[in-house]
Amino acid sequence: MARTLIVDPSCIGCNICVSRACHTFALYETDDDFKEIKSKVIDQNGDSAEDIENAIVECPVNAISWQDI
Repeated sequence: MARTLIVDPSCIGCNICVSRACHTFALYETDDDFKEIKSKVIDQNGDSAEDIENAIVECPVNAISWQDI
């Protein structure tokens, strides 16, 4: 079964995932009235599986996960 990497809306924009897997995650500013900083997936295979797993495990709000598609 295929799966995709997601960052859910609970992301607090702490930058940990970007620092662990900078070719997989990037920060962006939301387009809503709040202008929050969030993380997004830019290339789900951009870094090693180990680096991506470290980003998932170290996320302080558990906002990153794999989702079956």
